[in-house]
Amino acid sequence: MKLDYAMPGRKQPPRPRGPLWSSIAGCLIGVLVTPVAFLLAIISAGAGHGHYVAARLLFPLEMLSTVDAITNAQIRAALLQFPFYGLIFGFCLSIRGVFGYTVMAAVIIIHVAAVIACFSGTLSGFW
Repeated sequence: MKLDYAMPGRKQPPRPRGPLWSSIAGCLIGVLVTPVAFLLAIISAGAGHGHYVAARLLFPLEMLSTVDAITNAQIRAALLQFPFYGLIFGFCLSIRGVFGYTVMAAVIIIHVAAVIACFSGTLSGFW
């Protein structure tokens, strides 16, 4: 005996699966995370008179690319960072192989290394 909870005579649509859908879902999660992270970074910056701790933790590559001031290009890159991370992680989780886990580990290692560089004294203008 087979139990079917669908309405009789109505076929259920197939669920979206695969790397494309996982990548899109990851990107959308990144889009949802970005405003929260960006707001924390702005609050941490304190209108230029803050300590920038959240900005250095959340957006280390963008902070390392600053010379004297934060430019519009760096702000755009910061807004794209988490959707890009989500895209990569969604794809890597969907393929579930050594390659996917290696790419995810590489992204995390690069981010952590950049955070360490941000707190090592290389950003003299943003303390």
